[in-house]
Amino acid sequence: MLEKARQEARSKDESLKKLEENLHSLESKAKGKDQVYKNQLDKIKELESQLELKTSLQCQSEKQVSHLSERLKGKEESCSRLQQKVIDLENKLKQQEDIQSTTYQKKVIDLENKLREQIRQSESSSVVLQHKVKELERKLKEQEENSECLSLRQKIKELEDKVRELEKQLASTIISEYVNSSRSTPTESKRSAREEKTNEAEHRILRSLNTVNRRVSQGSVLVKENDSLHEVRKKRLSRNGEVENNSTVAVPTPVSDNKGRHSDPPKPVPRISRTKAITTAQRPVVAPRNKTSRDPMQGIKERDTKKRMWSR
Repeated sequence: MLEKARQEARSKDESLKKLEENLHSLESKAKGKDQVYKNQLDKIKELESQLELKTSLQCQSEKQVSHLSERLKGKEESCSRLQQKVIDLENKLKQQEDIQSTTYQKKVIDLENKLREQIRQSESSSVVLQHKVKELERKLKEQEENSECLSLRQKIKELEDKVRELEKQLASTIISEYVNSSRSTPTESKRSAREEKTNEAEHRILRSLNTVNRRVSQGSVLVKENDSLHEVRKKRLSRNGEVENNSTVAVPTPVSDNKGRHSDPPKPVPRISRTKAITTAQRPVVAPRNKTSRDPMQGIKERDTKKRMWSR
């Protein structure tokens, strides 16, 4: 029994040992678990701290996001306002451009109309000025022509006076020479002396008339002068003929005493004979006068041709 009890005690001891071992193992396991638990708790705490940090960071980020979202909203609003302002400004600019373009177009049209009016006025004024200039030129030409005509008339009058004086001198010289020649010289010497003196006088007259004609540039004045020259020559020739006829009739006796000549008239019979002789003597004298009258006509024609060439 004892043995049984011993055996049982032994078995119990063994079971107790086993239980103790089991307890030790369980304790060690429990200690290990406690350590693991502690480690896990530490990890949990760390994780919680991390979570807290993360949550704080998330809160901060959320706050920042909200702040940024608010900023974005403000910026979006400002952008929308700016866009609206830009649209309004564009519309205003378009309106202003339209208004300015219309005003500029009106101004351009007004300026074009003003320019056209000014051009018309300038053209009309230019036409008026041209008419005035033409009238002034015409008046100046008329004044010049009048002044030239007056000067030419005065010169022609002076030349006519000179011609008359020369005719008187010629008449007196012809009478005196005829009387002297009737006394002493034959008819041929009379003819030559008369021809020479008449030719000299005519050459002087023609020279003076040439100097006058050279100063004249218009054809009408030349025609008038030529007509006046022809008239002067005709008058001079007629007067010379009358003077010669009078001299032939009035000089039948010697001219020593004028009173006796006027008081004692000549007889009718010698008058007829002397007039016949003088008429026969005058016939050859007329020929050189006609020659001299032809020569000035040729000189006038030459002057006309020279003036035409000079005017060209």
